[in-house]
Amino acid sequence: MSGSNLRVRLKPLYTPSDTVETRICGKLAVITEPVSLLGDVKAEEGLIKGVRVSGRVVIMPYGVGSTVGSYLIYALKKYGKGPKAIIVTKADSVTAVGAVISDIPLYQVVSSDYEKLLELLKKFNEKVACISGDGGELIIMGDRL
Repeated sequence: MSGSNLRVRLKPLYTPSDTVETRICGKLAVITEPVSLLGDVKAEEGLIKGVRVSGRVVIMPYGVGSTVGSYLIYALKKYGKGPKAIIVTKADSVTAVGAVISDIPLYQVVSSDYEKLLELLKKFNEKVACISGDGGELIIMGDRL
């Protein structure tokens, strides 16, 4: 990316106490379809819908399915394959509980046109992204910090 960074407004939903006021950075992992956590997570491999999420900033629409899905997010973390943060376009209780029990920061995109935004972000998959220290903004930096 040349010159300017792409910025997306966020609303913090869950921030572990050790990440308050800390910038979170990692490669962006973009998942454009809702995630059935029970069927789409391969915890031992660090994959969601075939996308590597281990150590990355994950953005996805939302999770669907039963409460077992929360424990699959926890399994990602337990296997050392969890994401640095999860960003959703729509909050759901399964993803929220999974983030809380796994101590993974969770944010919601502040936008009314989620589909267009996800299509745009798909172009930035694997680029370096940072969540501002106050959790109010996702900044897509490009190939490196």
